[in-house]
Amino acid sequence: MVFVHVENRSDKDLHFQPTLKLMRWSTGEEVEPLSGKVSFRNTKIPAHSSGTMVIDLSEAYDMALLETPLSDNDWYYFVLTNNNFMFGQDWMCTVKFAQPIPTQKDDPVPIPPVKADPELITKITEELRPYFESYTLDVSERNRLSDEYLKLCRQLLGQLDANVVSSVSPMELNLIDSGQSVLFDPTVPEDMQLQLTGLHRRPTDGYDKIIGSSAGENAMVLSAYIPQRKGEIDGGVDIPL
Repeated sequence: MVFVHVENRSDKDLHFQPTLKLMRWSTGEEVEPLSGKVSFRNTKIPAHSSGTMVIDLSEAYDMALLETPLSDNDWYYFVLTNNNFMFGQDWMCTVKFAQPIPTQKDDPVPIPPVKADPELITKITEELRPYFESYTLDVSERNRLSDEYLKLCRQLLGQLDANVVSSVSPMELNLIDSGQSVLFDPTVPEDMQLQLTGLHRRPTDGYDKIIGSSAGENAMVLSAYIPQRKGEIDGGVDIPL
């Protein structure tokens, strides 16, 4: 028996359908039921209220399998729906059937310092070079350095005897489709290949360095999506190229 606490903060009553998908996080695969006899109670949650939905899995799944402990970096989750699992009308809900097995934590691998390309550094205005010569994982320190960099940019631009204008917005692109299909990953269906890449307007580069001379200037950044878990095709973490 699983008790799911539901909060309905919308203006409409929420009617869950008496169906679910039981998924395993590490594989992204659905756990196949023995039968379709999952029992639901209290599936209607009125608008602006909360309630507890009761789900009985005992007749539908191999409970001995589900109660086999998993490692502490793996778990099961439900996908619940009120409209046939359509996008925006499904919900994920983590569920644990046994105490997890603690995994042995390896000693953290030190991250080697990131060194800037010396050839590129020589092409940067000398006063701005220190900002690009170092990299830090500390967010507050990174923000402090960015603020100092933007302040220095304003000072340098103010000294120019010229009409300074903002960079051109990359919002409009003139792209020509070659008509040829591109195969990035042969393990992914052909009609999903373009979901492996992304195109975004970003104020920073891959090392979180400010791209323009102000916080409002952006560059068009091409990224590759890297899956976070086995079986994941679309989505993931975008790595700027």
